[in-house]
Amino acid sequence: MILGGLKSNLDAFASQLQVLRNKRMAHNDHETFRSRQTLGAFPLNADIEYFANLQKFIDTIEGEPNPFDDLIRNDALAFVEALMHGVK
Repeated sequence: MILGGLKSNLDAFASQLQVLRNKRMAHNDHETFRSRQTLGAFPLNADIEYFANLQKFIDTIEGEPNPFDDLIRNDALAFVEALMHGVK
C-alpha cells in the first residue's frame, strides 16, 4: 500500500524530533535546556525528503497533484524562526 509506506517514512522522520518536541517545545524542560544537549538532530536533507514524502502522501489522498502553496513557506519560516528564537 502506497500510503502505508509513505506514512512509515513520515513517522520515521517525526520520531527523530519527538524528544525535542517533548523536552523543549511542548514542556520547556529547564533541566534539558541547561544540559545543552543536542535534540532533534537528523541527517542532512532528511527534512527535504520528509516534505517530498508528505507531498506524495497528500497527492495520493487527493487523487491528483495538490502542491503546497506559497503560504506553507510562511508557516515553515515562522516555525524555524520560533525554533531559532528558543535557541538564543
